[in-house]
Amino acid sequence: MNDPSGPPTSPAGTPSGASGTSPTGHGAGWFPDPLGRYDHRWYNGTTWTADVSVDGQRYVDPMPLTPTPATGWSGGAGWSGGSPYGSAPSPGAPHGWTPAPGWQPAPRRPTRTMAVLAMIFGIAGLATSWMPFFFVFGGAAAIAAFVLGLVARSRIRDGRATGKGMATSGVVLGPLALALCVVGVILTGNLVREVTRFAEPGPNDVEITSCVADGLAVRAAGTITNLDDAERDYTIELEVFDGREFVARADVIVDDVSPGDTVAWERTVLTQGRTPAEPECEIFAVNGPYPFGLDPNP
Repeated sequence: MNDPSGPPTSPAGTPSGASGTSPTGHGAGWFPDPLGRYDHRWYNGTTWTADVSVDGQRYVDPMPLTPTPATGWSGGAGWSGGSPYGSAPSPGAPHGWTPAPGWQPAPRRPTRTMAVLAMIFGIAGLATSWMPFFFVFGGAAAIAAFVLGLVARSRIRDGRATGKGMATSGVVLGPLALALCVVGVILTGNLVREVTRFAEPGPNDVEITSCVADGLAVRAAGTITNLDDAERDYTIELEVFDGREFVARADVIVDDVSPGDTVAWERTVLTQGRTPAEPECEIFAVNGPYPFGLDPNP
């Protein structure tokens, strides 16, 4: 037995350093903690004290020495009455000590922390597993919810935890969220493909053939040639200036241009209530079609 040597340093009012023999003939010493809170507890020859040890390190038990309500005993660390645990342990056989009939160490209070975590992870997984890119976090949360839910339910059956409903929700929501990850993967693939088409329109040649004022608008026209070996759709970003002053921007949508073909385009751009004296048109960029056809500048 890994007992500390010598009498402990006792808290105020506790005769834990006392030695000698009790009326029943048992002396002071370190013995297995009858409350089950620590490895060993100091018996001073008269009563159990608040001096305890774990792995040979001494501590003071901050909790009252109250075994069970059934004993009616509520003595604290300084109480010096007779031992409520039955006879004191025999110094020669500390492991052979038996508590008084009906006494049990104070049980640990069941908690529902793991069940709560299972439910939270399940809800988080269900909310994010279908989202593009976020399905990775949703899948991890789903697995955590399922595992934590199973562990929590096992502890609940053993009486060591509570929150059966929340644990069950984690077990149920986890697989559902994991199944929704398939949707997240599909949406991620579609989004990546659409963004790639927009950002990489392929080789092309675009020209402006005319740019004239028309009241409170400017009419621009030009051509675009597909130099790629596959059919392409284009979004031409057109900017209008009045001399050096920026006036407006507009998109020109040109679809279904076959490889090697040249297609003419035309666009009327409103000039925000003014007629440019010297209209000039420039190509700002040429992209592919907007992802999913969502044009931010209709």
